[in-house]
Amino acid sequence: MRKYWKLTRILLKSGLGNSGSGSKRKKGIWSKLSGPLRWLVVGLCLLPMAFMLFEMGSGGYEMLSSMNQEGILVELIWFAGALMTLLFGLPYILTVFYMSNDTVNLLPMPLRPVQIVAAKFTVAWFYELLTTAALLGPILIGFGWASGASAGYWLFCLLGLLIMPVMPLMYASIISMIFMRLFKGAKNKSVLTTMGSILLIIASMGIGMLTSQMDTMDQDAMIRLLMSGHNSLVGFLSKMFPNFRFLVAAVLNTDVLSFLLFLVTVAALLVVFLFIAEKLYFSGVLGMTETISRRKAITEGEREKLIRKSGPKSAYFKKEMRLLMRTPVFFLNCALMVVLWPLFVIIPLVVIMVQDGAAVGELFQELGQMGSSLFAPGAMPDGVIALIWVFVFGFTALVGSTNMTSATAISREGKGISTMLYIPMTYQDQVRMKMLPGILFSALGSTFYLVIIFVYVVIVGFPPLAGILALVINVLTILCFNCLQIWRDLCAPKLSWETEQQAVKQNFNSVLTMLLCWGIGGGLGAGAVFLYLQVNPPLYVIGGLACGVLLLLTLLFYRLAMRAADRKLAALE
Repeated sequence: MRKYWKLTRILLKSGLGNSGSGSKRKKGIWSKLSGPLRWLVVGLCLLPMAFMLFEMGSGGYEMLSSMNQEGILVELIWFAGALMTLLFGLPYILTVFYMSNDTVNLLPMPLRPVQIVAAKFTVAWFYELLTTAALLGPILIGFGWASGASAGYWLFCLLGLLIMPVMPLMYASIISMIFMRLFKGAKNKSVLTTMGSILLIIASMGIGMLTSQMDTMDQDAMIRLLMSGHNSLVGFLSKMFPNFRFLVAAVLNTDVLSFLLFLVTVAALLVVFLFIAEKLYFSGVLGMTETISRRKAITEGEREKLIRKSGPKSAYFKKEMRLLMRTPVFFLNCALMVVLWPLFVIIPLVVIMVQDGAAVGELFQELGQMGSSLFAPGAMPDGVIALIWVFVFGFTALVGSTNMTSATAISREGKGISTMLYIPMTYQDQVRMKMLPGILFSALGSTFYLVIIFVYVVIVGFPPLAGILALVINVLTILCFNCLQIWRDLCAPKLSWETEQQAVKQNFNSVLTMLLCWGIGGGLGAGAVFLYLQVNPPLYVIGGLACGVLLLLTLLFYRLAMRAADRKLAALE
């Protein structure tokens, strides 16, 4: 136990100690703020989102309490948090357990596998706890405020937030260790880890959708159960985390016994997890740092192809893409989640189609009839067009703000930043090529949904000019946010890191730029809605103004990024 505590403290200190560090020469107001003040600024930036979640919790209670079914909301909150932790925890667990550089230093030490795994698991739990608390906390506070909850509610909610991430992270850890043990003979560990993360995330999404479906019950029986009150629906939501019903009962009824049962089940699974870790971890992690090389005789023609010349910009862009695609940590955190966005829609649809194909057919038929009746060709209401524009902007902003490729483009260089200083290529050209992968990934993440929407609205009569403006909004939003992200990373890059995980996941630039993007997106959206409702100018005037504002912001952030490229990088020489 003593070794576990020491190792955990060292891992947390080494991770958090560099979370805000970067170049020692960086200047600016933000770099002069102390740690608590930085977190205070982050908290203030998160207040709008927290208020929205608070209203969701209080509004949900008011709607469901009239039917005495408010308990289903509490169960939904815990299940959603656990599923989110599982989905995002899988790649994080693989990174922390198998790909971090400290693993190489820990293996020769007199440490048991269970001690290493337990310490790394604690670090993963801590970082996931920050995310789940920020998202679930305001909803639970809103629910408790609206219900006038007792002190026991607040106590069990606090304890639940601390313990809830443990179960999904243990699921993710057990799945990861079994996977790495089964494929320990694979030669290319980087490709194995990357592909394994993708497959595990897809599999966990499918399992979550299948196991979270409500019990098979006809509609009349469900209505009777709903109207019977007394929180009769609690327990129907999740089969993947069956002991959550104890946590729900403890929170709703201030039931100490139910919470003790929840603790016992978590502790039992923890014992099983540590036993599996003792048996499987070393056999899966040994050889993770090994690389392979292939000897192959090449012909004269193949040699000419291998050494053919290309332009410096093209070569630099290929280098950036290869670095992103071939480094598992960078690929999983910068590119994977953006590329996997479509699967969050496809997999639930497939699950529903497997369970009830007739219902899906009826749904698409009703959507087609609704579109034909509401949006006759040439007569689509202005409000519908405006709503589509807002959706295009909002969704593109969401994808662009959560894409960390440009937000960590300079930080990913780390101690190799000196390479940028002496290669025969201007700083501005290097920054442009570093920004291009982020633009491409953002476009890839948003295009899938936009194509579906455009196909649907074009069939029912979406005006061509409105479609062109929607496409312009999409492109300008992507360019604007990527310019903002790389500008911020140029101003204060995080160059002092020991592992790739610290450069991406523990880089405050990605959090700060995400908040800035949300603030800009919310301000632009609110301004457009106010202009439409209060001034009521022609619809296409609003669309043109929106594109104009986005273009000005894009040019502003692009200019700032180019100036920072010359000034900040030259200061490192």
